[in-house]
Formats: sequence, structure tokens, C-alpha cells
Amino acid sequence: MALQPLIVAEMADRGENAARLEESVRIRRLARAVDELAAWTYTMDEKDLILSDLEQFVDEIERELEQADRELERQKERCALLRAPMGPGNLLQNPWPSRGTNCELEALWRAKGEAFICQYEVHLATYRRLWEKLLEKPSCQTKQTEAQVQLEVDVVSSDRLAARAGSCTSEGESIVSAAGGSGDDLDVGAAGSFP
Repeated sequence: MALQPLIVAEMADRGENAARLEESVRIRRLARAVDELAAWTYTMDEKDLILSDLEQFVDEIERELEQADRELERQKERCALLRAPMGPGNLLQNPWPSRGTNCELEALWRAKGEAFICQYEVHLATYRRLWEKLLEKPSCQTKQTEAQVQLEVDVVSSDRLAARAGSCTSEGESIVSAAGGSGDDLDVGAAGSFP
């Protein structure tokens, strides 16, 4: 009978140990959960900081792009009517009357561009002929003056003028007749100079 109280006491000790063990396991799990929560909080805070920095960077790039678009549009408006460089070596077959994106202007150019070019070349030939007549000196009518030589550098080639004059529509011919000429008085010499 003396053994029975010892067994009961040992069982009580084991029960207390099991309870303490379960409590320590719960405490350890709770501590681990708190650590994981702290780690996740830190990670999410860092991700938020990175995302906010990235958003600021993207906003700054968008502002720069908008500013570049505005500047590009401003430059397009400024350059809308600039012609291509017309040096003696790079005469264009089809001149660029405008560089903008105005649909109405482009449609007008497609419809009336050839007539405009013909009108311009007819007027240019007329003005050159009149200018040369004004520069003629009675003593040396056969010699070319220095101004005439300078004008020949800028003059449109006779082949191009003949090609354009041949391709003029009735609009171009009506322009010539409205100017008071028949188109035959535009003597273009064979050497490419005006009389």
C-alpha cells in the first residue's frame, strides 16, 4: 500500500510536466508566429518603399515624355512650312511644300501641287527675263553681267522647266494667260539660260 501514493505522486508529476510541455510548445509557436509576422511586416514595408520609389520614377518619366511630346509638336508647328535644303546637287523632283501633318493642307497639295509648281516656275521665268532686260547695258548686250551669272546659279534648269511646263494643267495655262502672256514668250535657251 505504500507504493500507491508514490505512483499517484509520480503520475501527478508527469501530468504537470505534460502541461508545462504543452504550454512551452504553445509559447514557442506563438513566438515563431510573432517573428514571422514581424518579418512579413518588414518585407511588406520594404516592398511598399520600392513600389513608391518606382511609381515616382514612372511619374517623372511620364512628365518628361509629355514635355518631349509638347516640344515635338511645337517644333513640328515651327517646321511645318520649311522646305528641304535646295543646293545645286540635291534638287528634289517632288518638292516638300510642308512638313506638318495637316490633312487638309496635304490634300490641297496633292490636288493642286503641280499647278502651283507650274505657276511658280512660269512667274520665276517671267521675272528672270524682266530682270535680265533691266540689267542689259546698251554697250554690251551680248555679254552677261555679273548679276546674270549669279542668277544662273539659282535658276531652275531648263529641262525641269520644260518638263513642268509640259505637264501643266489647264489651270497653269489659265494662269499664264491671266498674266498677259501666251507662254511662248518664255524663251528658254538650249544652254539652260534665259535670254
